[in-house]
Amino acid sequence: MRTQVLDEIHARPFEPVRAPSVILRYVFWRNPEIAVRGVLRDWCRARNLKEPDADARRYMWKDGSALLIWEAHAEFVSLSWYGAPDHVPEADPFSVFGGPLPVMGDLINAVRIDVRLFGKVDDTSDALTTSLDQFDFDSGSLCVSRAASGQAMIASDFRQDEFGLTRFLVIDMGMRAMNCGVLVRRLAEIETYRAVALLGLPEAQRVSPVVSGL
Repeated sequence: MRTQVLDEIHARPFEPVRAPSVILRYVFWRNPEIAVRGVLRDWCRARNLKEPDADARRYMWKDGSALLIWEAHAEFVSLSWYGAPDHVPEADPFSVFGGPLPVMGDLINAVRIDVRLFGKVDDTSDALTTSLDQFDFDSGSLCVSRAASGQAMIASDFRQDEFGLTRFLVIDMGMRAMNCGVLVRRLAEIETYRAVALLGLPEAQRVSPVVSGL
């Protein structure tokens, strides 16, 4: 199993990301009543896309400069779109997928990550403030962090927009494309596992009185 074990680290590689870019990612928790491969097959055929192999855990389609990536994990599957901001209609971001999303499980996470290039700016500068204002974040829950050894800043209010997307802004201040891709991927995965970690909350709240009694 040496080859299988060593190849696992390459199973889901990072994609280089250059500003300006938009990443849309939808994550479906596996539902035993839904045949993921069958749904994916029908979705591909309806859009004249090549179907992934039966044992594939990751597949990528290219449409000009845009990328569409499907990935299968143990507990969930994801569908991600990478492209330019002007290719995402503000009135309907879902249209980049060429129609309705394939229902491959229970939708537990939907994220939009905007990557913008602002050069080297301070976190108190007018340039940064202006850029944050453009994304209409809720100032009451806005979180801004430095990352990538000071070469990036990340902003999010962790709220859903009108399309049910949690919005993140990545301000690129000199990252290499691969480093930016790594950062984007990690943000998406952290947000996914944040949702997964909270799946047990309703049950914990339900049994809380029982635990208190014990």
